[in-house]
Amino acid sequence: MEPGDHPSNNAGTIIAYGNSRVQLGNSNHYHGAQHPDNDCLRDLRTTDPRDDKTRITRIRGGLLPGSYDWVLESSEFQQWVQGTESRLLWVKGDPGKGKTMLLSGLIDELKKAQHTPCFFFCEATNSNTNNAVSVLRGLVYLLVVQNTSLIGHVRSKWDHGGASTFDPPNGWYALESIFKAMLQDNSNPIYLVVDALDECEDSSRPSLLKLIVDTAKEFSHIKWLVSSRNLPKIESKLGGPHATVRLELSLESKANIVSNTVASFIDDRVDKLEILKFDMTFPNSVKEMIKTKASGTFLWAALVIDRLEKKEDEVPANKAHILKYLEEIPEGLTDLYAMMWRSLSDSANLESCKRILTTMYLAYRPLQLQELSLLADLEGNHTEPDTLMGLVKRCGCFLSIQQDTEIVHFVHQSARDFLTGNKDAFDGMFLSGMGDSHHRLFSRSVLALTTGLRQNMYGLPNPGVLACEIVVPVPDPLVVMRYSCIRWLDHFCEWVSSKQDRGQDHAKEVTSFFQDQYLYWLEALSLCGSITEGIVSIRKLEALATQHQWGHLATLARDARRFILANRQGIETAPLQVYVSALIFCPTSSWVRKRFETMIPDWIKKKPTIQSEWDACLLTVESRDSEVNCLAFSPNNRIMASSDCKETIQIWDLDTGACLNTISGHHRKILELAVFSQGPNTILASAGEGSDGHSIKIWDPFNGGSPQSTFPMPNRMSDVITFIKGSNTVAWMDDLGTLIKLDLDTGQFLDTIKLPVKPITVSPDGQTIITFNGDCYQVWDWRNTETARLTLDDYHPLDSCVVVSPDSTQLACVTEISYPCMEVWDLTTGAYVWCTGYLVDYKGDLTVSLDGTVVAFTELGGTIILWDTTTNAKQLLSGHDSSISALAFSPDGRLLASGSSNRTIKIWDPTIKDPLSFNAGKDLAPLDVLLSPNGLWLIAMLDVHVIRVWSSVTGEYAFDLCETSLNFAYHLVYMLEFSPCDRWLAFWVLDSIKIWDTTTWKIQDELELEFLTRWTSCVSLPSNNLARVLHRSETVEVWDLHTRELKSTFSSSLCENEDVEHISFSPNGLWLALASSGRLEVWDWVAKECIQVVYENPGEVSWYPTHDALLLTSRGNYCVQGSTGNYSIVKVQLQDEEDENPVQMTEDGEWVIVQGKRILWVPSQYRARFKRSENYGSVDERAMDCNQSGVAMLDNSNRVIYFEFDVPEIALKL
Repeated sequence: MEPGDHPSNNAGTIIAYGNSRVQLGNSNHYHGAQHPDNDCLRDLRTTDPRDDKTRITRIRGGLLPGSYDWVLESSEFQQWVQGTESRLLWVKGDPGKGKTMLLSGLIDELKKAQHTPCFFFCEATNSNTNNAVSVLRGLVYLLVVQNTSLIGHVRSKWDHGGASTFDPPNGWYALESIFKAMLQDNSNPIYLVVDALDECEDSSRPSLLKLIVDTAKEFSHIKWLVSSRNLPKIESKLGGPHATVRLELSLESKANIVSNTVASFIDDRVDKLEILKFDMTFPNSVKEMIKTKASGTFLWAALVIDRLEKKEDEVPANKAHILKYLEEIPEGLTDLYAMMWRSLSDSANLESCKRILTTMYLAYRPLQLQELSLLADLEGNHTEPDTLMGLVKRCGCFLSIQQDTEIVHFVHQSARDFLTGNKDAFDGMFLSGMGDSHHRLFSRSVLALTTGLRQNMYGLPNPGVLACEIVVPVPDPLVVMRYSCIRWLDHFCEWVSSKQDRGQDHAKEVTSFFQDQYLYWLEALSLCGSITEGIVSIRKLEALATQHQWGHLATLARDARRFILANRQGIETAPLQVYVSALIFCPTSSWVRKRFETMIPDWIKKKPTIQSEWDACLLTVESRDSEVNCLAFSPNNRIMASSDCKETIQIWDLDTGACLNTISGHHRKILELAVFSQGPNTILASAGEGSDGHSIKIWDPFNGGSPQSTFPMPNRMSDVITFIKGSNTVAWMDDLGTLIKLDLDTGQFLDTIKLPVKPITVSPDGQTIITFNGDCYQVWDWRNTETARLTLDDYHPLDSCVVVSPDSTQLACVTEISYPCMEVWDLTTGAYVWCTGYLVDYKGDLTVSLDGTVVAFTELGGTIILWDTTTNAKQLLSGHDSSISALAFSPDGRLLASGSSNRTIKIWDPTIKDPLSFNAGKDLAPLDVLLSPNGLWLIAMLDVHVIRVWSSVTGEYAFDLCETSLNFAYHLVYMLEFSPCDRWLAFWVLDSIKIWDTTTWKIQDELELEFLTRWTSCVSLPSNNLARVLHRSETVEVWDLHTRELKSTFSSSLCENEDVEHISFSPNGLWLALASSGRLEVWDWVAKECIQVVYENPGEVSWYPTHDALLLTSRGNYCVQGSTGNYSIVKVQLQDEEDENPVQMTEDGEWVIVQGKRILWVPSQYRARFKRSENYGSVDERAMDCNQSGVAMLDNSNRVIYFEFDVPEIALKL
């Protein structure tokens, strides 16, 4: 088309493109709705205590009206409700006395009195309700349900740790902190009820009891109501027999009242028995017999009456038979259980009943009827639901079944206790030992999983469906396998531990399962919300396989653990990502990758090259508010403390990455941290600045709400602060240059020193002081400060770049002659030990390993350099996408922690070599990334002087343009642009435009222009035109790149008055759009006529690539209409599917979107890093680019992550 042959256009032509996609400006971002509060609550909730209450009450026959009125009138209850001193009421009694039903009734009464309680029912046979963590999860959940404003306290932990925040072993500490913060934040009366403390597991119960007592003392508006058996170990934790903090309500001391209540319960239940209706006086006889033998025990009466209800099925009703049955029933629960066991032994279904009981006994939670059928391995018609339910009823004195849910459980903890303690019963269940029964549960589980699991169990439409969006199908294909999915490995480990012969044969079934079913299993775990349980099981298996020297299985388990830990967030977020993201980003040498690589969807045409081995980064977490400025390991490497530049300290578990606690105390700035042991306890010390001056505070890192001690400083503290190793002493320098030591146990000042030269650091052992006089370092002994012990002669040392090794024997420093270099000196002899040579981009963060043999320091761009002073070997650790602000080795030197300006904290294993060494120049900062329209080439501007070229076909680095035939090593590259056919690449270097032929990588055209310091430009390669706007003038120029002629010059007031931010040629090269922050102009540049001005901020501007007249902006879309000399533009509305690029990224870089659907989750270490400006300032835009079929990213390590998708196939299949 020649200039002047202008087509007629109208808005109606836009809609005719059907499934075509329109890119809006640089519209590579997808915006999806998220509900983080709901996600947080979903992760917190393992059970709803309200549903538990309903279930338990219904199973036990419902609440009898008036049965608990006597408690309401008791002095103990009235004092608890109305008083202010004793805020803990303990209801205690023997098994079966009705404590649970009593508390259920009291909960209802508290609700009626507008004292809505938060409550929890412990159940020993249910792993979701038998531990302290579950209790706190339930209470916190109900606190939030009742007062949604409290969700912020949960989010403060969950935002950083996700679902794992609440999981063992560290979930308790996080939940305790959350719980206390909630109590502090709510001044209204709070009633907390916990039933059956004796059924909370022994290992975690002391922590729960301590929390109950502490909060009852600390918070005057909190009232606790708890129940348990009368156990000394519970009484002692609740304050002992003479505790003043609590009130007691002993059911044994109220025996007459309890017996009367039991009698009322018996009257009510017996009156409802149809089997007794044939004689008007007979029911009274039955009542009296039961009352006489019940001895005030609810459970005994309930079990006997339940047996009578079952006899209703025996026809005809026989009065004599019923009386004989009641006469033979023994008194007391233990004797009753023994009789019931003997009756089972006489049953024709003895073996099936035994299998049912052994299965329930070994199961970690109550079982759904179908789960029980599977695990018990019953034969014949015993697997039929009606028959199975009948068998469960035959075990009725021990088991109960909830009719609506078909969940089977022990009638009471005392029933399971009997099976444990009665030798006949225990031996009868486990004739060949518990190990064989565990093996049966393991084998049945593996069989069910092997035959039942498959890819996409729930038939989800695409792999990006989030877990929170899934609607469980009916029937649920996982219902029969749910228990097996979570617990099969636990039963395997129990079986192996019980065997004397622990040969490799035991591992075959597990090995086979992992090799064939591993990914299916992870998908199912995610659908069950049980990834944490899976990780715990794999860790247990890995330890077992290592212990028994099962080499192959140990290797599989180790790799499986790395796989699930690396991909946990993605799999939990969207279960089907286990077949997409998890495999694609898995190291190529991983057995999981090798085994299951064929499962990667074929609509991913090209995928990135991933390293072959797991890298050195063991853990990545995010701090709360701002740049990380301090890091400190505990002596045992189990926890780490971090602080930001504001006031927040966070405690991290290094095994799981969970945030255990968040502490705020200094209110302005934290200067230094230390974590050390004080006897059996771990103590955190912080030095910082607050509104009341500088101070040192001592904290309990796990329960830190308030400091245990605060030591105000007489003067301001400098940044010279050392917590002295091996003692509870801190040394610091005030703003007057005085060194001071403080005993953190007594609060006494131990020593004060004033040196003639300003100190810059104190050694970790507190014995050596380093000073700097402007020319050299001097070494002083703390005990002898008359003269310096050593002088380290050097040239141009830098006073802020010095650190003493943890063993206090060596000093590392940075010096600068004509270039910076790193040196190490011996502090004993003053001898020069080692020098790095030239450091390119030294930033200033510096630390040394335990023995001084490894120096770690940082370079600009977030790279860590590890330098071995004995071998001179250098290792790079890359992964941060911003500058590093803190470094610390662990006490034993095995771990390195780094914190960055964007809140990221990483834990590294320095012994693992960086698998990314092939990526030369990865430490250069990215300024921009450009993907060619057809995806053949990826161009990355890594620095203002470096353009790197990758082939998207191979995914491999091709070359650097600046190192081939270009001579612009000291010139700036201002603009990059591809032609639509990929053949031509144009870029502007200082004062010339160069057009490169990408088939030969030779210059095709070059246009030299007058150099201007400020301008905006664009190239139209189809028409070989270049447009340039000269800033702060009215001039717009259009050049012919082939003939090197100036084709058009015209004036625009927009260029004179505002900065032109975007300029773009239409695809046919005839129209030119200019955009500033305040308006949009569209020009017919040939006729030098402005078609129209739109007075609004258009944002980003581009033309639709296959429609000459369609102009896309961030604020709306326009179409050029009319004919030559009579053009105008009109705003048009596009269909949703046309208004987007087919391939996009979410703004956080987490998801790749194709055709509007999430299809690929990107792990944090591979997400596009943020671009940088030419002066290394951060830019709030990620280094990525999308075209019509692919996406390219430059990740935190400057690896190229490129994907190409079969968009039509995705549109057809997903």
